Amino acid sequence: MPRLPYTFRGFIAPVFTPFNSRNSTLNLSVIPKYAQYLADNGVNGVLVNGTTGEGVSMTVSERKQVAEAWANAVKITKQHLMIQVGGTTFPDVIELVRKITPAFYFFLIV
Repeated sequence: MPRLPYTFRGFIAPVFTPFNSRNSTLNLSVIPKYAQYLADNGVNGVLVNGTTGEGVSMTVSERKQVAEAWANAVKITKQHLMIQVGGTTFPDVIELVRKITPAFYFFLIV
């Protein structure tokens, strides 16, 4: 397997997943503003569905939606994108990798 260079330099923020307070559904509409706020303040990378803890508490569908929303946002802000795909069941991890990998260019964390 060829070794890929890791050339990222800067700050990566572990971002929270926005939920609506009334019904606990995803609030994806705030992600572009959130990404822009971080970029404007010198954060040039984001870690999605990772260390803040809610990633493994969401359904696979929700995790895909959040990953897609961030991927679209960073196309505009030009931030580096890392997505945590590890989970409680191996089939869920495989489903996330298959869904996310062809669509975006970033690093996956398992």
